[in-house]
Amino acid sequence: MDLHSHRLQEPLQVAAQSPAQDLEVEKRRALVAELLTTIPKPQADALGLRAVVGLSIEEIARTTNVPANTVRSRLRLAKESLRQSIEADETLREFLEPLR
Repeated sequence: MDLHSHRLQEPLQVAAQSPAQDLEVEKRRALVAELLTTIPKPQADALGLRAVVGLSIEEIARTTNVPANTVRSRLRLAKESLRQSIEADETLREFLEPLR
């Protein structure tokens, strides 16, 4: 089993928190998942492979069968779209601020 397939089988681990913090994290996770549905699927897939799975640009290019520059473009466009959506909505912006 290679490193990447192992990562896909392991759940993401989060440090133990209070029930209230756990609920807050789950709400944020659901909101981010919903935001990802607002961008084109190739962009969301590239962002997920990079941010969640941890693949390199080259690994994403091989996995999705597109040039590395296309992956870079998809990542840039995905981040720009998500940033604009968050900045345009004050409630969303406040809700997604880092936990303190």
